[in-house]
Amino acid sequence: MAKKKQKLNPFALLLMLRPNQWVKNGFVFAPMIFALGFNHHENWVLEIIACLAFICASSIVYILNDIYDLKSDRQHPEKRLRPLASGLVSARQAFFVATFLIGIMVGLVTVLPYQTWVVLSLYILQNVLYTFWLKRVAIVDVMLIALGFVLRVLMGGYAVNVPVSPWLLIATLMLASFLGFSKRYHEVRRQGTSTTTTFGDYNLNLLDHMISVSCGAALLTYVLYTVEIANKFHDNRIVYTTVFVVFGLFRYLQYVFYSKKGGTPEKILYNDPLFIGNIVLWLFSLLTILSTLS
Repeated sequence: MAKKKQKLNPFALLLMLRPNQWVKNGFVFAPMIFALGFNHHENWVLEIIACLAFICASSIVYILNDIYDLKSDRQHPEKRLRPLASGLVSARQAFFVATFLIGIMVGLVTVLPYQTWVVLSLYILQNVLYTFWLKRVAIVDVMLIALGFVLRVLMGGYAVNVPVSPWLLIATLMLASFLGFSKRYHEVRRQGTSTTTTFGDYNLNLLDHMISVSCGAALLTYVLYTVEIANKFHDNRIVYTTVFVVFGLFRYLQYVFYSKKGGTPEKILYNDPLFIGNIVLWLFSLLTILSTLS
């Protein structure tokens, strides 16, 4: 008897792409903002195209990861609810969606500088390595995740042809490392204090130190970046936006060590009014100050 064809579930297909994590692609806009290019309409068009291309690339990576981890995800208390693991979406449907997204991504990038092709290719390559091998190598796994954020920033810089400050790249790397190690801390604590997890050799003490170092480095590099901008334009106001960065980092540390919710940054971003308000105030003050510089 022929196997009955599985019916398409549009909502499940959308969930498979993890739209709650698309906010990460906002890093694409950082170079344009800090280069004072946000007053030009054409820059916004190019950055939106670059962001959409990265959304396609990241969604393709999520699909690949879910297909590869299908068996283990079905045994996981949370991941078993994902569309593929739960059976709402078949592997065949997932491959079809991934192929469709590749076509959209290629079409979007054709209007951007050739360097964006290189960035997206590196992003997909590093995630293939991550999915099939390196996500079980301690420290390397988090560094690869952090590199994905750096590539987003580079994508934005190349899209509008503006130089990206090394301080911005390092600040992004350290912030993403901080979030990555915080997530590992949450996972190890949930599994117990054993030194070996499905993500490699970690324990709470080691991760505690890594979180502290990466958090401090993220703050320091942001301060140095704002000082660089202040010296360039002889205006110190942008340095004062550091107060919002300090609050955001400390608020997240509170979630990691006190509320024990550091494993899902996107949930904190969407559900914490203080965190949301802090980001809004930071963006408002940043754009207000940068718009007056010349």
